[in-house]
Amino acid sequence: MSIEVTREEYATGRAKGLRRLDILRAGASVQRYHTWRTLRQQTVGEHTHGVTTILIDITPPDLLTPALLCACAYHDISELLTGDLPSPAKREYPELKKAAHDATTDFETDMGLIMGRSPEQQRLLRWADTMECCLWALEELYMGNRYARRIVVNAMTYMNESGMPSRNAASLFMEVSVRYQRFMTGEYDDYEIIR
Repeated sequence: MSIEVTREEYATGRAKGLRRLDILRAGASVQRYHTWRTLRQQTVGEHTHGVTTILIDITPPDLLTPALLCACAYHDISELLTGDLPSPAKREYPELKKAAHDATTDFETDMGLIMGRSPEQQRLLRWADTMECCLWALEELYMGNRYARRIVVNAMTYMNESGMPSRNAASLFMEVSVRYQRFMTGEYDDYEIIR
């Protein structure tokens, strides 16, 4: 699905009803990892589903609010406008990161996608987002894509350095760490990996 979105259309709030849903649904079809050598493609929609399942599993019940789930559902939809900017480029060029952030904020504000959430909820969402990236890259690694190892290592390092946002997140992190180490040393069993 290709949807042409004009700045005026979302800036003036004209995208309503079905047109708004068309734009939001089109955002789910944006391809991720377009600058990486991958064996398969992942869309924002597939990624968002993964983030949502992780978020539900790691979030304490009192923090799992409708606003947090909506924030999760919309967290990368603005990539319809910006594309999936590679993290290394954003780290190397702070002005690019700021421009992308500004564009994302404008898009989310104009489309009514800003959802109230606490700093703790934001931390849970960011962590779940990174864990999904890690799990996707692990699957690439299992299928023989050695290029994906860098994605896994970067994601694991970020999650470890940023700290665990909940007990369930810490437990999941340990399980993934063990599986990764077993895979890298050749000790894993193919049946541990769901096909």
